Amino acid sequence: MIQLYPADRSYQVSWKGESEFIHCYIAPQALAQIAYESVNLDRLELMVHFMKPDPLICQIILALKTELETNPSNSRFYAAKLREFNPPDIHIYEVVISESKAGTPKIKQGQYITHFAEFRLPAENQPRMIELAKENVVKAMELPGLISANFHRSLDGTRVINYGQWLDRESIENLKKQPGFGGKSEYWEGVAENEHHLYEVVLTIPSD
Repeated sequence: MIQLYPADRSYQVSWKGESEFIHCYIAPQALAQIAYESVNLDRLELMVHFMKPDPLICQIILALKTELETNPSNSRFYAAKLREFNPPDIHIYEVVISESKAGTPKIKQGQYITHFAEFRLPAENQPRMIELAKENVVKAMELPGLISANFHRSLDGTRVINYGQWLDRESIENLKKQPGFGGKSEYWEGVAENEHHLYEVVLTIPSD
């Protein structure tokens, strides 16, 4: 479990029995740089969090602890390597396009093939990318096999993501043959870099 405390806040905790814990301090400059690259700082406030699970952070800290205990002479080396760690590419998104032939699709295991595409771009290109997506999603939805398509934009302007549900792989291959969707004529060319993959649903968890 992770507990997060801003450096300028006072706090007090207590335990009913013996406990083990690790204090990990992040330089304010490093935290500010990560926040600047990931979110809009005007909307960011660091809050106190108690007992939040975060397997990734736990794994990193425990691995560093083990290395320092087994080889303390290299503590500076491991501290330097930790500073080089690239955090997950985290962004906040809002929906800008949502099209569906079946209302809100009910995702079930093995029912649809899901495509997920990420467009990386300079922030000034994001409005144009959204315009192009709106123009071309209409063409894509006319093809058989595409059930739904959604686009989200990141609030920092550097990402647009697209995901959709398909009936089968043949329909996806058919889309790639259409102008603007395959070969050297992608509609996002010169605006964004695109990386996309296909996925199968293996687990769904209902919200109710």
